[in-house]
Amino acid sequence: MREIHIDLSNDRCSPAIFGGYMAEHNETKVIIKLPDRMLTDDITKYQFIIKNSKNEIQSDNVVDLSDINNGNISTMLTKGQTVGGCLMLSVTASVEKNNIVERKAKTPIISLKVRNSI
Repeated sequence: MREIHIDLSNDRCSPAIFGGYMAEHNETKVIIKLPDRMLTDDITKYQFIIKNSKNEIQSDNVVDLSDINNGNISTMLTKGQTVGGCLMLSVTASVEKNNIVERKAKTPIISLKVRNSI
């Protein structure tokens, strides 16, 4: 398994990052260090949004609050998500009360480059 560490604690966009090879069998774990503004006690939901180069959503999985570790959040990229040349990834944090979203924050968009097979 490959691990990709991305530090967004400074709340700035990172350059394009190598995300793996097209349709490889290995999974890739993406670990993101969140900015402080997205680590407040009132956050009720974190969600990874992963889109392909055609802007189609590949994943929009919700991350359990208990899975946040020292400001880090992670998700897995699977073989099916690495079929295009580029993935766009971001994390949203929401504050919901009575099923109404009161506030939402989003990380800068991360570009993961997926290369042709080795």
